Order: sequence, then structure tokens, then C-alpha cells
Amino acid sequence: LSLKWRKTGRVFPGIWHFLLMSNLISSGPMLVTHVTTLFIGAQLGSAQVAVLQLARQIASGISTPARLLGPLLLPDYSLLSGRGDWTGLRDLLVKQIRITAITVLGGGVVLFAVLPLLVQQLFGAELLAHIWLFRLLLLTALINTLGFSLSHAMFSANKGGTALLIQLSAMAVYFTVLFGGLWVIGLNAVGFAAIGFAIVSRGLSLLIGRRLLKKRIKRSRATDIQS
Repeated sequence: LSLKWRKTGRVFPGIWHFLLMSNLISSGPMLVTHVTTLFIGAQLGSAQVAVLQLARQIASGISTPARLLGPLLLPDYSLLSGRGDWTGLRDLLVKQIRITAITVLGGGVVLFAVLPLLVQQLFGAELLAHIWLFRLLLLTALINTLGFSLSHAMFSANKGGTALLIQLSAMAVYFTVLFGGLWVIGLNAVGFAAIGFAIVSRGLSLLIGRRLLKKRIKRSRATDIQS
């Protein structure tokens, strides 16, 4: 088995690092979800956990298309990075973010407008007492949708370790807000923590990715001039 691993690593350089980083990163959100559920259940009771799960269902339904689309873009990103076409990768990312921003802005306005009615029709009028939790998780879903392809672009540039560090930073912010805010603002602390996670993860990915692309584009142009 060890020999097969080594042979596979020689045939596909970097595959084991990619698999390790991708599995660690995919485990992060699951860890956040499970720890949050257990913590809320222990501190506030099962009724509050049920409310949280309902709010998560709506947010998850909104962000699911982006989660499915992200992996489909990875081959295009990998092809461009494999060619060293960092300008092309940048242009593709900018185009995708612009299109997504327009969609998120337009769809977000409609979703926020109909959210109270949607919650009332699906779950009952009594859930309107928790409408701010639904709003906060909806905003989180929209932020995540806006930057859904950034981590995949990081992977294509062989920066899986950087993507993992960004996620760990976002998790630290999340748990700080959650544990510190639960007794101040109640269940809404989960919503604010989720927004903090989304802003840190997407924001850092954008800033670091932009700087990385600038360096690689500059290096690529210098190489072209020398050759």
C-alpha cells in the first residue's frame, strides 16, 4: 500500500497534500455545526436547537446552488493555473464575482422582503419571534454565495494550506462571538457568529488571493520578457 501511495504521488504530484487539505477544510463547517448544536442544546435547551435547525434549513437551501457550482469551476481554475495563465484566472474570478454579486444583490432584496411571510407559512407565526436569527443566517448565506469560488481558486493555485489557515481564523472568530454573545443576545449570537465566520473567510480569501495573483502575474510577465 505504501508503494502504491508513493507511485500515485509521483504520477500525480501534490495529490496527497490536496486530499489532506480538502478533507480538513470540508470538516471545518461540520465541526462548527455540531459543536454549535451541542452547545445551544446544553445552554438553552432543545426548543432553541429546533429553532436554529429551521433557520439553518432556509439558509442552506439558498446557498446550496453555490456549493454545487463551486467544485464544477475547480477544473477550469486548475487548467488555468497549470498553464501559468494567472491573468486568465484573475479575469475569470472577477467575471464570476461580478455576476454573482448582481445575483446576490437582486435575490437578497427579494428574499429579505418575503422572509417573514415565508417563515410564517412554513413554520408558523410563533417563529416570527426569532425572525432576526433567520435574517442573520440568510445574510450569512448570501455572503458565502458571493465568494463561493474563492477557496477553490486557492486550491487551484496550490494554496490549500493557506485556505485551511483562513478557515481556522474564521472558526476562531465564530466561537469567540458565539461563546461571548450567547448570554447577551441569546440565540441571535449564532447568527452574528456565522456572519463573522463568513466575512473573515471570504474577506481574507479575497485579500490574500488578490495579493497572490498580483505576484504571480508580475512574475509571469517578467519571465515572458526575459524569454
